[in-house]
Amino acid sequence: RARTVSVLFFCACKTESVVGDMDRRFSCPSPVKELTAEGSDFYNDEESFKTFCSTIEADENVQKIDLSDTKFQWSQVKPLCALLAKKPNITELDVSDNKLVRFDGLVYLGEYLKSDPCPPLTRLNLSSNEIDEEDILAFVDCLLEHDNIQHLQLDSNKPFTSVSTHGLCNLLVNTTSLVELSLNDLMLDNEAAHVLGESVMHNSTITSLSLAINVIEWEGGGHLGEMLMVNKALHMLDLSFNRMRAEGVSSLLTQEVAERNTALTSLNIANNFVMGIDHIGGIPINLKSLNMNTNNINVPGACKLSKVLENEKCQLQRLYLVHNLIGNDGACVLCDALNNNTMLRILDLTDNMITLDGAMYITAMLCTNTTLQRMHLGQNEIGVNGWSLLENAVDQFLGLTFLEVRHCGLKKSGEARIGEKNHLLVDYGSESETEESDEESEEEDED
Repeated sequence: RARTVSVLFFCACKTESVVGDMDRRFSCPSPVKELTAEGSDFYNDEESFKTFCSTIEADENVQKIDLSDTKFQWSQVKPLCALLAKKPNITELDVSDNKLVRFDGLVYLGEYLKSDPCPPLTRLNLSSNEIDEEDILAFVDCLLEHDNIQHLQLDSNKPFTSVSTHGLCNLLVNTTSLVELSLNDLMLDNEAAHVLGESVMHNSTITSLSLAINVIEWEGGGHLGEMLMVNKALHMLDLSFNRMRAEGVSSLLTQEVAERNTALTSLNIANNFVMGIDHIGGIPINLKSLNMNTNNINVPGACKLSKVLENEKCQLQRLYLVHNLIGNDGACVLCDALNNNTMLRILDLTDNMITLDGAMYITAMLCTNTTLQRMHLGQNEIGVNGWSLLENAVDQFLGLTFLEVRHCGLKKSGEARIGEKNHLLVDYGSESETEESDEESEEEDED
């Protein structure tokens, strides 16, 4: 009976690799909180499926079950859901990447949610299951009947149609418990942004909404901006990898939104082909985190953000500006604003064409700013001379505790603490990254 376990399992207070007989391989010295079979092949290994079910049935302490990418057989879904219905403590279930629709998996999962007594399930991941509009409509009815779900992920299913979106909006309007909703990679368009915006506008429970990797354009940005003017509950909004461009971002971040929205604390609008933000009206008054990576905002965009940072009411603590072509002039205006800013804690200027002059501005700013703790300058062209400026002034830095300078032509690797009191941790990158950088420099010299 001895064999090596083919399915990975659980983590509680500690995780163990178990090799032994069938009765021992799911044992754990402390109460099991999470049981996972992620990446297992239940389709070709019926024995593993049966053992996994036996473990669920035997352990009363299991609260989280991860069944992502386990390749269910059609005959396994129904008994598994029936088994889950008998367990009173399961609060989290991940069945992503299983193509459940093919095996009527959503039907059985819906029956599980409607079982009596009502399951305590609060977190459900249904991503990558080929769910279509009919499945959404049927499953929304189950979710409304089981109004305990607080965290729902539907990413990367079949593209949402108008029917799918309106069905989901029925859930948003009527739910009393949903807190986090993730709708990434579903081909959501401007119409979807419109109806979702209207549904979330007066919702008082949802605090996190993710609409990344969709096809929302500038009109959709306007609809979501209207939602932000009214909504008083949403804390996190992710719109990265859409197509809003400058017009959409300007419609999203109007002066009215900046003045009236007091709930939003985190906004991600990275990779939206923005090409400039000089027409935005401002940012929500309590915004703590802003991600504008890969939008080519250039120097005018940096100037606009510098005015935001100079505002005494600005609450921004984390600003991500990776790959935005701001250059030395952009670095200069941002540093001028940060000389008197006392809120920002993290600034990411990775890959922004910053050279020796930019390093000089940054060095001077770090000697006056008392609150900036982490700074990322990787993939810039500060070189050895720029690094010398920073390194020689380290003991005068007033707040900085971490500095990342990967791929900056320094021919150093690893992490090191520098300064008289070793107070600054510097990340130079791995040795392989340094070797690649050296090879690229040699090729450029040859050319």
